[in-house]
Amino acid sequence: MEETWTPDQVAAHRREKSLPVLKRIAQSLAEDAELYLPKTGMADAIGYARLQWSKLIAYVEHGQARIDNNLTEQAIRPPKLGMKNWLLIGHPSAG
Repeated sequence: MEETWTPDQVAAHRREKSLPVLKRIAQSLAEDAELYLPKTGMADAIGYARLQWSKLIAYVEHGQARIDNNLTEQAIRPPKLGMKNWLLIGHPSAG
């Protein structure tokens, strides 16, 4: 039987399970930032992750938020594929 959680229960569960993992990742990013020269690709990636950190961690406090955007991407995929596939339909030189 499927249990339905309230957004507050989801947020509490995320604080318990996800927050410690996210804290370890943040610590690792801080340590790794010191290992790479500033203009390298890895330093850029670490810097980007650290700049986006507040957005990543926001899902822990908001039980209705999702950590990914898969639903949005799945919703826009058919129209975007169609735009490419149907680009030349009805054009005199198509086909």
